[in-house]
Amino acid sequence: MRTGVRRTPARRRESLAAVLAFSGIFIGGPHLLRAATLETTLSPPTVHVGDPIALTLTLRSAEGESFELPQAGEKLGDLDVLACDKGSPVKQDDGSIVQTITYQLAAYKLGKVQVPSVEIKQTGPAVEVLASTPGEVDVTSVLSGQEKEIEDIKAPMSIPAEFPWFWICLGLILLAAAGLIWWWMRWRRQAAAGEGARTAEPLLSPEDEAIEALRRLDEAGYIMKGELKKHCILLSEILKHYVYRRYGVPVEERTTEEIIDSSQRKLPAAVFSLLQDFLLRADMVKFAKYAATTDEVREMVKWTLRIIAVSRPAVESPAEEAVSA
Repeated sequence: MRTGVRRTPARRRESLAAVLAFSGIFIGGPHLLRAATLETTLSPPTVHVGDPIALTLTLRSAEGESFELPQAGEKLGDLDVLACDKGSPVKQDDGSIVQTITYQLAAYKLGKVQVPSVEIKQTGPAVEVLASTPGEVDVTSVLSGQEKEIEDIKAPMSIPAEFPWFWICLGLILLAAAGLIWWWMRWRRQAAAGEGARTAEPLLSPEDEAIEALRRLDEAGYIMKGELKKHCILLSEILKHYVYRRYGVPVEERTTEEIIDSSQRKLPAAVFSLLQDFLLRADMVKFAKYAATTDEVREMVKWTLRIIAVSRPAVESPAEEAVSA
């Protein structure tokens, strides 16, 4: 009679769980039991100075596990960190979670440059540290073997001890010539200005200028043509200009009211009274549509001559006598 060990249902289940665990299958779940892994890819293996180097870390773990990803600093060993892209976790068909971390690195010294490992810490119930595989990159110069390296700075050149007398003398001669030319041109301008001033006609006195303007107005014949209003306007401008030159009172380009207000205290009483009466009469002809007669316009010319005579400091000139006649 054979004797053997009788297996209870509980023992059978334990044996079955052990077999399943050994084969990597969770009881009650469809996922395989996997330990977290970290794959390292470094490319390219040979670069020029400053060229980008891609360091790719592929983290594969079971669903539900959490990890503390490294912070991207400015340096990774002897390499400069240009950028760090932490991709989002992606669930695979077998139920595992894959997350990719890509570093953009650059090296600025020649030769073999070591790429240190990067550590990723698991923060779940089972604390585990995953480390990437260290690597090595060969950094070469951008210059080919046929090109020359940059030469060093040359030593300072020695200046000859001989003093450049020739150039100094030439510069002084040119400077003196420029000064003579400037002085000669300035003398010519002053001489021409002085000669022009000597040949210019003497300026007429305010009285003579006004008398001459009245003579030209009379020769224009506006009274004979019947253009009495135009004659009064020009006559008024002649008298205003005379008052401005004679007394320095700014009466040109002003209204009658402005002239009366500004010149009452600056003109002699007799001149101010005559000027006020003249301007009021002229305004009637220019603005009030008053139809003045030829005799009234001729009387205004005599009124202007009377103002000039009262304000003239000297004896009446022959030109004034001619206009009066």
